[in-house]
Amino acid sequence: MKPLTLKDYQREVQDFPGPVILFFTALWATPAIKTADFLRSSNLEIKIFSVDYDTERELVEKFSVRDLPTVFFLRYGHIESYTYDGVTTEVQLKALIK
Repeated sequence: MKPLTLKDYQREVQDFPGPVILFFTALWATPAIKTADFLRSSNLEIKIFSVDYDTERELVEKFSVRDLPTVFFLRYGHIESYTYDGVTTEVQLKALIK
């Protein structure tokens, strides 16, 4: 999982023609730990980025993130689905990226 900044957003997400997962988290967001561990261990052929809630405020506002963990699935730069409860199981992940 690679950290994402606003500077890289256009190239890595908006202009990318394939599927992308954005994982909004923060160091203090204890519930996000399970989601982070699960996403790191998944064997997906999908770009997965973490977005720091505290330092990437422009991205937080762009996606209207209010709760952590929040996970967005994008395809061709457009939001396909999202969850404000995180993703900790394969069933949840499959439902997100269907």
